[in-house]
Amino acid sequence: MDVRDTVEAVFRIESARLVAGLARIVRDVGLAEELAQDALVIALEQWPVKGSRTTPARG
Repeated sequence: MDVRDTVEAVFRIESARLVAGLARIVRDVGLAEELAQDALVIALEQWPVKGSRTTPARG
């Protein structure tokens, strides 16, 4: 399984929880879905080149 397959599998498993968390923050389910999809696209573009972080970013 390559990085793309792994990221897509994790997205399928975790997307509902991700969208729910984002929806609580932005108070808009449609926007939350768009943000989650944008994050997936960024991950698919960057992780094969830069690798994934071992710890989540904190902001």
